[in-house]
Amino acid sequence: MKKNEMTDSIKKLDERIERLINSPRNQEIAKAWKPQKYTAKDHWRGIPLPTTRLRMIPFTVEPEIPMWAKILGFDVKEFYNDPGCYLKNTLSMMIYRFENFQDFTCIEKIIPIWLGATFESSLFGSKTIFTEGESPWLDREPIIKTQEDLDKLASPDFYKSGLMPLAHRMYEQINELVKGEY
Repeated sequence: MKKNEMTDSIKKLDERIERLINSPRNQEIAKAWKPQKYTAKDHWRGIPLPTTRLRMIPFTVEPEIPMWAKILGFDVKEFYNDPGCYLKNTLSMMIYRFENFQDFTCIEKIIPIWLGATFESSLFGSKTIFTEGESPWLDREPIIKTQEDLDKLASPDFYKSGLMPLAHRMYEQINELVKGEY
């Protein structure tokens, strides 16, 4: 997708997100959750209020990225490597979930940067393998085979190690595309 088309598409999705955030349903869903000051933002997370107050059990539906790719028709490998594709499809997932799953996931102006389960291991030198139609895989070759390997392990560089350069690029380009609004 060309940059102008991507920007227009993201703008339209953002406008829909804004309407859904302010919808009565989203406001009602938000009442089922305790506010969380600090939490990982790799996926939407919430702490439900006691069921005695709610008279229901709030639940969320969080398909893995390959399932989202089938639902929305995007390329998984591109999703994990292209900030525009990541943003467009993350916004689309938020909208689709809200409109179709009828779960208790709040819509917020947060774009979670989730580069897969291999992220932390990559910081210490494990290789991440991107394949068609699948979430990233961790290379089968372990980086720690002996005690000496463990002793040689260096602290990660949070700008250069593993998937960190990709994470920084994703964050910077997504922030630019949404003009700092998420």
